[in-house]
Amino acid sequence: MYKNSPDRTHTITLHLLALAIGALLMGALMTVPTTARASVSYEPVTSLPGQLGSQSTGSQVELSFDGQTRAYAFRKLGQGGNPNRTRIVYSGDRGGTWQSHYVTEATVPSDGGVLGMSDDGQIMAVSYKRYPGVYAKFTFDGGANWSMEKTLSDGTSGRAWAPKVAVSGNGQTLVHSWFQKVSGKDTAHFTFSSDAGQTWSNPIQPSTPGATEHDVNVATSADGQTIALGWKSDNTTTQGYYTFDGGLNWIAKNISAEGTGTTGSSM
Repeated sequence: MYKNSPDRTHTITLHLLALAIGALLMGALMTVPTTARASVSYEPVTSLPGQLGSQSTGSQVELSFDGQTRAYAFRKLGQGGNPNRTRIVYSGDRGGTWQSHYVTEATVPSDGGVLGMSDDGQIMAVSYKRYPGVYAKFTFDGGANWSMEKTLSDGTSGRAWAPKVAVSGNGQTLVHSWFQKVSGKDTAHFTFSSDAGQTWSNPIQPSTPGATEHDVNVATSADGQTIALGWKSDNTTTQGYYTFDGGLNWIAKNISAEGTGTTGSSM
């Protein structure tokens, strides 16, 4: 008996109106991302000074915290019989102007380079391989001046390679790691400074002698108090070595043996 009642007709009308409004709102929401994307413009892709392309390989990039300073390290391929050289190209004004620095002399070949940078972009550390070992250079004024070359490995055998570098956010802690032959085995080594490069630790071999190691990586916290290294040992385990007090005390850990199971979910 309610089939044609005014109340039922009113209810149906309100329901249809709500569905119509919902459809309009859903359509509007679905078009917002497309409209937003359409309004974004991008700068054209350009090469860095020095033709980062056919004449260079293996680039790495670092950014300051505010994004104003950016730096690239790469191997500049030698032309006309000249050797390959490690080159740093950097900008302190978001790419408006660029400067560059070759870390080795024109007659000294080098193989790529890795970079670390402080949060303010003033301190940069570059590490690179050249015969007979692994070396580093630094700037403490945003690239206006660069230090003399620092020897990281002992250089006696010419068997040191794969440098890595980490710089704390405050620029006080600098850490360099690399691999070096010891008794015929590839072993992880590192050195660190807690006073912005004024003094350095002796090279440290954190692993057990006799192991063959690969893929060393290094990281540091913003205040430089925590330093962590990790590497693959004998192709079977991942080893860790870390400090929470700026290098006064160190902890060695077989990372592969840690953890009680898999947590979290896959998307």
